[in-house]
Amino acid sequence: MDPEPAWRRSYPALVIGRTLKGYDQVTSTMDVAWALVGEGAEHGTAVQAMFQSNGRGRFARRWVSDRGDSLLLSVILRPSTAIEVSALTMVATLAAHRAIQDLTGALEAVKWPNDLHHEGKKLGGVLVESQPDPSGATAMVAGIGLNLKLDLDRHPEINDIATSHLAETGVYVDPESAALAVLRRLDAGYAEWVQGGDVAARWREVIDTLGNRVVVHRRHGALQGIAQDIDSSGRLLVRDEAGTIHAVSGDEASLSG
Repeated sequence: MDPEPAWRRSYPALVIGRTLKGYDQVTSTMDVAWALVGEGAEHGTAVQAMFQSNGRGRFARRWVSDRGDSLLLSVILRPSTAIEVSALTMVATLAAHRAIQDLTGALEAVKWPNDLHHEGKKLGGVLVESQPDPSGATAMVAGIGLNLKLDLDRHPEINDIATSHLAETGVYVDPESAALAVLRRLDAGYAEWVQGGDVAARWREVIDTLGNRVVVHRRHGALQGIAQDIDSSGRLLVRDEAGTIHAVSGDEASLSG
């Protein structure tokens, strides 16, 4: 059984984040959010935890964090119009990027499709999942994790590939402030997407993948080429050696190079 929230907050000015349920410890905020979907939780309900015993990222990778040192947030979305996982990943990652800029002034880079990083070291990431709810309607959960003050000395296995916002900016942002900032940006960004705004234009401004030679690892084999552009749904457009353009979504591929 899911634990009872240790705290609850309400932000009436928001749609996404109007209800925020906070927990001291969970297996994963994604797990709790999906359980709440099954109970009929409304669009925009958010779940935050101080600690996860089994946090996860894309492709079942483990998400590493210690108590109170990271933003661990998942948001339930019930789209009234179709939205692809790649598009929501774009919207949520851009929201996280803007929120951290609001809080620290840092102009961090984004590696397609979902990673915030500083000089190649990961600062945060987004995981989006989609599946039918008990009524058969589409439900989506966007998980957002940010390394606020993660002590890498405690996790030597990721010391070479991760860092924290405190280490890079000298500014400590507490999880509660980070959650509110992300929810505000996600609320605005999701509304902009639904209303037909050109979210992809802002996405192009922050990702540092475009123009570079990449290797895209897909389920049916690797694709090598130049990351030429993204489309309106956030899919990466890769031009292979023969000049063919491939549209790749983040839920089916990972990137290196």
